[in-house]
Amino acid sequence: MEHEKWAPPPLSGGVSSSDAVSGLTALRGREEDGRAECERALNALREGRYDAAVRLIKEASQRFEGSGLVHRVEATVCAKAASAIDDPNARRARMRDAVESARRAAELSPDSIEFALFYANLMWESEGSEQCEEVMRECERALTIEDPVDPGEESLDEESEQMISTAEGRISHVKTELRSLVHRAHIASLSTWLKSLNHPTLQLIKRK
Repeated sequence: MEHEKWAPPPLSGGVSSSDAVSGLTALRGREEDGRAECERALNALREGRYDAAVRLIKEASQRFEGSGLVHRVEATVCAKAASAIDDPNARRARMRDAVESARRAAELSPDSIEFALFYANLMWESEGSEQCEEVMRECERALTIEDPVDPGEESLDEESEQMISTAEGRISHVKTELRSLVHRAHIASLSTWLKSLNHPTLQLIKRK
Protein backbone atom coordinates (compact mmCIF):
# COMPACT_ATOMS: atom_id res chain seq x y z
CA MET A 1 0.00 0.00 0.00
CA GLU A 2 1.43 3.34 -1.03
CA HIS A 3 1.82 5.86 1.78
CA GLU A 4 0.40 9.32 1.37
CA LYS A 5 2.97 12.06 1.05
CA TRP A 6 3.41 14.12 4.22
CA ALA A 7 2.25 17.69 4.05
CA PRO A 8 2.86 20.39 6.68
CA PRO A 9 -0.11 21.08 8.93
CA PRO A 10 -2.09 24.26 8.34
CA LEU A 11 -1.13 27.36 10.27
CA SER A 12 -3.02 28.27 13.43
CA GLY A 13 -6.66 29.03 12.91
CA GLY A 14 -6.87 26.63 9.97
CA VAL A 15 -5.06 29.01 7.59
CA SER A 16 -2.92 27.21 5.03
CA SER A 17 0.58 28.39 4.12
CA SER A 18 -0.63 29.41 0.65
CA ASP A 19 -3.42 31.47 2.23
CA ALA A 20 -0.87 33.11 4.53
CA VAL A 21 1.34 34.04 1.57
CA SER A 22 -1.67 35.44 -0.27
CA GLY A 23 -2.63 37.44 2.80
CA LEU A 24 0.89 38.83 3.14
CA THR A 25 0.95 39.77 -0.53
CA ALA A 26 -2.38 41.55 -0.15
CA LEU A 27 -1.09 43.39 2.93
CA ARG A 28 2.02 44.55 1.08
CA GLY A 29 -0.14 45.64 -1.83
CA ARG A 30 -2.33 47.64 0.52
CA GLU A 31 0.73 49.31 2.06
CA GLU A 32 1.93 50.27 -1.41
CA ASP A 33 -1.52 51.67 -2.19
CA GLY A 34 -1.37 53.73 0.99
CA ARG A 35 2.06 55.10 0.10
CA ALA A 36 0.83 55.98 -3.38
CA GLU A 37 -2.09 57.93 -1.90
CA CYS A 38 0.31 59.75 0.42
CA GLU A 39 2.54 60.67 -2.51
CA ARG A 40 -0.41 62.13 -4.40
CA ALA A 41 -1.27 64.34 -1.43
CA LEU A 42 2.37 65.37 -0.95
CA ASN A 43 2.71 66.27 -4.62
CA ALA A 44 -0.31 68.56 -4.30
CA LEU A 45 1.25 70.07 -1.18
CA ARG A 46 4.57 70.73 -2.96
CA GLU A 47 2.66 72.46 -5.76
CA GLY A 48 0.95 74.75 -3.26
CA ARG A 49 -2.50 73.19 -3.78
CA TYR A 50 -3.21 73.02 -0.06
CA ASP A 51 -6.96 72.36 -0.22
CA ALA A 52 -6.43 69.51 -2.70
CA ALA A 53 -3.64 68.07 -0.55
CA VAL A 54 -5.84 68.09 2.55
CA ARG A 55 -8.75 66.52 0.67
CA LEU A 56 -6.57 63.75 -0.79
CA ILE A 57 -4.92 62.84 2.50
CA LYS A 58 -8.22 62.94 4.40
CA GLU A 59 -9.66 60.46 1.91
CA ALA A 60 -6.55 58.29 2.28
CA SER A 61 -6.74 58.31 6.08
CA GLN A 62 -10.31 57.06 5.89
CA ARG A 63 -9.37 54.28 3.47
CA PHE A 64 -6.24 53.29 5.42
CA GLU A 65 -7.43 53.97 8.95
CA GLY A 66 -4.95 51.52 10.48
CA SER A 67 -1.85 52.94 8.78
CA GLY A 68 0.44 54.97 11.01
CA LEU A 69 2.30 56.26 7.96
CA VAL A 70 -0.86 57.65 6.34
CA HIS A 71 -1.79 59.47 9.55
CA ARG A 72 1.80 60.76 9.83
CA VAL A 73 1.56 62.23 6.34
CA GLU A 74 -1.89 63.59 7.15
CA ALA A 75 -0.37 65.45 10.09
CA THR A 76 2.34 66.91 7.85
CA VAL A 77 -0.16 68.04 5.22
CA CYS A 78 -2.50 69.62 7.78
CA ALA A 79 0.34 71.41 9.58
CA LYS A 80 1.77 72.88 6.38
CA ALA A 81 -1.68 73.79 5.09
CA ALA A 82 -2.39 75.55 8.39
CA SER A 83 0.63 77.80 7.87
CA ALA A 84 -0.99 79.15 4.69
CA ILE A 85 -4.30 80.07 6.38
CA ASP A 86 -4.78 83.73 7.32
CA ASP A 87 -7.81 83.36 9.57
CA PRO A 88 -6.50 82.54 13.08
CA ASN A 89 -9.50 80.41 14.06
CA ALA A 90 -9.31 78.33 10.90
CA ARG A 91 -5.54 78.02 11.31
CA ARG A 92 -5.92 76.75 14.88
CA ALA A 93 -8.58 74.26 13.78
CA ARG A 94 -6.29 72.89 11.06
CA MET A 95 -3.42 72.62 13.54
CA ARG A 96 -5.67 70.68 15.90
CA ASP A 97 -6.33 68.28 13.03
CA ALA A 98 -2.57 67.96 12.52
CA VAL A 99 -1.90 67.21 16.19
CA GLU A 100 -4.67 64.61 16.32
CA SER A 101 -3.36 62.90 13.18
CA ALA A 102 0.16 62.86 14.64
CA ARG A 103 -1.19 61.39 17.88
CA ARG A 104 -2.97 58.67 15.93
CA ALA A 105 0.19 57.89 13.95
CA ALA A 106 2.24 57.51 17.14
CA GLU A 107 -0.48 55.35 18.66
CA LEU A 108 -0.62 53.04 15.63
CA SER A 109 3.19 52.78 15.41
CA PRO A 110 4.34 52.64 19.06
CA ASP A 111 7.90 51.60 18.08
CA SER A 112 8.42 54.63 15.85
CA ILE A 113 10.54 57.26 17.56
CA GLU A 114 10.19 59.51 14.51
CA PHE A 115 6.39 59.54 14.77
CA ALA A 116 6.67 60.23 18.50
CA LEU A 117 9.06 63.13 17.91
CA PHE A 118 6.80 64.60 15.24
CA TYR A 119 3.76 64.35 17.53
CA ALA A 120 5.61 65.96 20.44
CA ASN A 121 6.97 68.73 18.21
CA LEU A 122 3.51 69.54 16.87
CA MET A 123 2.10 69.74 20.39
CA TRP A 124 4.97 72.02 21.37
CA GLU A 125 4.57 74.29 18.34
CA SER A 126 0.79 74.55 18.56
CA GLU A 127 0.22 74.62 22.32
CA GLY A 128 3.59 75.52 23.85
CA SER A 129 3.67 75.66 27.63
CA GLU A 130 0.08 74.43 27.89
CA GLN A 131 1.19 70.95 26.81
CA CYS A 132 4.58 70.74 28.52
CA GLU A 133 3.70 67.69 30.57
CA GLU A 134 2.26 65.78 27.62
CA VAL A 135 5.23 66.74 25.42
CA MET A 136 7.70 65.45 28.01
CA ARG A 137 5.66 62.30 28.57
CA GLU A 138 5.62 61.44 24.85
CA CYS A 139 9.34 62.14 24.45
CA GLU A 140 10.23 60.03 27.47
CA ARG A 141 8.03 57.19 26.19
CA ALA A 142 9.85 57.27 22.87
CA LEU A 143 13.25 57.24 24.56
CA THR A 144 12.36 53.99 26.34
CA ILE A 145 11.54 52.09 23.12
CA GLU A 146 13.85 49.07 23.13
CA ASP A 147 13.99 48.41 19.39
CA PRO A 148 12.91 51.57 17.55
CA VAL A 149 12.04 51.55 13.87
CA ASP A 150 14.69 53.08 11.63
CA PRO A 151 13.47 56.67 11.04
CA GLY A 152 14.78 56.45 7.49
CA GLU A 153 12.07 53.92 6.67
CA GLU A 154 9.32 56.31 7.73
CA SER A 155 10.55 59.86 7.28
CA LEU A 156 9.53 61.93 4.29
CA ASP A 157 12.16 62.41 1.59
CA GLU A 158 12.82 66.04 2.43
CA GLU A 159 13.51 65.41 6.11
CA SER A 160 17.00 65.46 7.60
CA GLU A 161 17.08 61.81 8.72
CA GLN A 162 17.39 60.80 5.07
CA MET A 163 20.78 62.58 4.93
CA ILE A 164 22.27 60.33 7.65
CA SER A 165 23.73 57.16 6.16
CA THR A 166 23.10 54.56 8.89
CA ALA A 167 20.07 53.41 10.86
CA GLU A 168 22.04 53.80 14.11
CA GLY A 169 22.92 57.36 13.19
CA ARG A 170 19.32 58.22 12.33
CA ILE A 171 18.03 56.73 15.58
CA SER A 172 20.70 58.59 17.56
CA HIS A 173 19.78 61.85 15.82
CA VAL A 174 16.08 61.48 16.68
CA LYS A 175 16.92 60.60 20.30
CA THR A 176 19.02 63.76 20.54
CA GLU A 177 16.07 65.77 19.25
CA LEU A 178 13.77 64.10 21.78
CA ARG A 179 16.10 64.92 24.68
CA SER A 180 16.40 68.51 23.48
CA LEU A 181 12.62 68.86 23.37
CA VAL A 182 12.29 67.38 26.87
CA HIS A 183 14.79 69.97 28.10
CA ARG A 184 12.93 72.87 26.46
CA ALA A 185 9.57 71.68 27.76
CA HIS A 186 11.01 71.27 31.25
CA ILE A 187 12.40 74.82 31.22
CA ALA A 188 9.07 76.18 29.98
CA SER A 189 7.21 74.27 32.69
CA LEU A 190 9.50 75.72 35.38
CA SER A 191 9.07 79.20 33.92
CA THR A 192 5.29 78.88 34.04
CA TRP A 193 5.46 77.70 37.64
CA LEU A 194 7.74 80.59 38.66
CA LYS A 195 5.42 83.09 37.01
CA SER A 196 2.52 81.64 38.97
CA LEU A 197 4.39 82.48 42.19
CA ASN A 198 4.17 86.16 41.25
CA HIS A 199 0.46 86.03 40.46
CA PRO A 200 -1.34 88.93 42.26
CA THR A 201 -3.75 86.57 44.00
CA LEU A 202 -0.91 84.46 45.37
CA GLN A 203 0.97 87.56 46.49
CA LEU A 204 -2.14 88.73 48.37
CA ILE A 205 -2.40 85.36 50.13
CA LYS A 206 1.29 85.54 51.10
CA ARG A 207 0.79 88.99 52.66
CA LYS A 208 -2.02 87.64 54.81
